[in-house]
Amino acid sequence: MLESSDAVVQSRSASALASLLCDSECRSELRTRGGIRTLVSLLRSANEDVRRSTGWALSLCALDPAIANEICAFGGLDVLKELCESTSRQSQFTQLALDRLLDNCLPAKYWLTGQLLPTDIIRDGFYDMGLFYSGARFSMLEDLCKQAVDQRRAVLLINARDEKPAAAPVSQEAENEVKVAETVSPMKERSQSRAKGGKSKKTAKSDKDHDTRGRVEDSAAAQKPKEEPGPSWQPPTDPIFRSHVEHIRQNVLPLSSAREQVEYLARFVSDQMGGPVDRSGVTSLSYELPISEVKYELKSNVIPIGRVTSGIFYHRALLFKALADRVAISCSLVRGDYNRAWNVVLMPERPQTAGGMNLHFPPRKYVIDLMHHPGQIMEEDSQEAVHYQRI
Repeated sequence: MLESSDAVVQSRSASALASLLCDSECRSELRTRGGIRTLVSLLRSANEDVRRSTGWALSLCALDPAIANEICAFGGLDVLKELCESTSRQSQFTQLALDRLLDNCLPAKYWLTGQLLPTDIIRDGFYDMGLFYSGARFSMLEDLCKQAVDQRRAVLLINARDEKPAAAPVSQEAENEVKVAETVSPMKERSQSRAKGGKSKKTAKSDKDHDTRGRVEDSAAAQKPKEEPGPSWQPPTDPIFRSHVEHIRQNVLPLSSAREQVEYLARFVSDQMGGPVDRSGVTSLSYELPISEVKYELKSNVIPIGRVTSGIFYHRALLFKALADRVAISCSLVRGDYNRAWNVVLMPERPQTAGGMNLHFPPRKYVIDLMHHPGQIMEEDSQEAVHYQRI
């Protein structure tokens, strides 16, 4: 019905489909049947009703992060962005679809908006492909990994997954069946050695044991879990970043206050990225050469964040956000101009004493220095923070 050439049929089919997509199983079924690609293609329809109904359906599909990535892979992000920027073709449904798509595909959100909120948790597989510019197209991680090495800015990857997949568990029933099969074999051998009767009696006994063992082995084979084919492609792993996560969990979580946790994490990030840098030395800092060497070593434009040992603002801010999310530190990530990026954390103010009483105030936003004085906490609207965010 969605592939009909009639616009009325397309619109009503998409509306009917949207009424079912609140259920996660229906969304999975649609994805399995290849319906996501068809919906993305309908966004390009010249009919307003078709675009509105399709936007509604895609806004529900985008609730699933896996499907949100698939929508981006089929070019849905670029089409939705075009529609929302158009004064004649935009609608509240296409805007809703774009918002939900960005909320569930954080690499696209950071690329397009330049900001991740504290509620946007960076997970394994996140990547930063740089600053959005007019006419640019969003690329999937697999495509970026397969591109030839070039002179463009490296794509930074966050991935703490272990490269060794867990072994598939074997059911207790299958183990019992195998044990029974192993027991039958020696029984058969003993019966053959003890046989003194006629040849026909021995043969009948042997055949009976053989049939019993065959049935047991067939039953055990049927109980074994089927091996599922592994994915054809996996992103590069990052054992260095994985060790960073373990270190932070062991040393940050025991600290008693949020301020101590933020200060420790900031100093740790700075140490991993080359240490403090004087303000006058930022422009002359040679960070591109070591990253280029890693690119040519890996033969890829995609660099795991743990391989960056000499980083500036945007390297450090991304690492800080990725680690802060692992230990539940409320933190946002903001991209600025000229390779600037910074983190804003929400922390309670230090209690003040008045009249013998401790006064507690609502949490406030602070910018964290990761470059010049690692661990320094600056109020968001202070002159220091503004200077940190600009050249």
